[in-house]
Amino acid sequence: MNLAIRIGLLAAIVVTVQVPLGWRRLPREVRELDERIERGLDVVQFADSVNASYAPSDTDTRSVAQMLDAVLEDRHVDAIHHAAYQPAVYLAYLENLRARGVTPKTVVVPINPHIFSPNWTMRPDWQFERERFALGHPRLASFVDPLMIFRAVSATEASMSAYVDAPVYEGRQVVGRLTSMAGPRSGDRKGDQTARIFTCHYMAQVHRWMPRVSDLEAILACVESMGCELVVYITPIDVEEGERLLPGRFRNQVRANAEFLVRHFAGLGVTVHDFSAHCEHARFYWPVAPDEHLDEQGRAALAGWIADAIRTAKPVGASGE
Repeated sequence: MNLAIRIGLLAAIVVTVQVPLGWRRLPREVRELDERIERGLDVVQFADSVNASYAPSDTDTRSVAQMLDAVLEDRHVDAIHHAAYQPAVYLAYLENLRARGVTPKTVVVPINPHIFSPNWTMRPDWQFERERFALGHPRLASFVDPLMIFRAVSATEASMSAYVDAPVYEGRQVVGRLTSMAGPRSGDRKGDQTARIFTCHYMAQVHRWMPRVSDLEAILACVESMGCELVVYITPIDVEEGERLLPGRFRNQVRANAEFLVRHFAGLGVTVHDFSAHCEHARFYWPVAPDEHLDEQGRAALAGWIADAIRTAKPVGASGE
């Protein structure tokens, strides 16, 4: 048997083994997309961990999407969600749907104020490069792991060294580095550590040149090209606690960032619904660190606000948007 035949047989064996194995190794959210498309997509709600997290004391543990589905009795909601998902991932899913010619009626996109922080933007494992490659190259999806091992493909936007040394901002001013500001996660609400975490998560001034703003702009353009309705909202965060820890500063910065996002995207023809300060302190819980996770009453309220926005949504670029 000559060398060419042997190489051909080896390649056939590799493909035969790798395709089913590689597919099973893909994240569940990517593998389930085909099933969702076959059932038909009505409302697609993208989300991070805010969607499904619940407080230990909750008796109603439904996700925001499940509550939204119940409120919208005549609609069906599909949640595409995972902890730390962010606009670059939402965009990859939307571009995949567009390439297939699949058009949901309504797309719901959250803007979590936390996504603009260095510990979310710069964290390597929160870039979701495997998911994004698989969604962007469906025919090669089963081979994403070996391709990445041999560095044939890479979507990495951040290195670990850049991540740990990333600057933390309050407004436009650098006030520390990520490793010293974020530190070990703790549920303790007392002391300077919690204030530092709030600073790290929420206090940077959001501006036009941030990567996540660019990702959101690309989402807008993609949804417009698909002819879908688009609902964009800013996730609630614990403004009361932040202001207690950073008096005279936290509420003002959160408001300024929300006003920028509302104004910027209004200029592009999209309404951003600002829910950032809509929930009182009692509606948040603290699983491991100060964040934006909600109890059952908070999730129910958020689902109601999203439902109201969906009922009045129009396709991007339509008159009256």
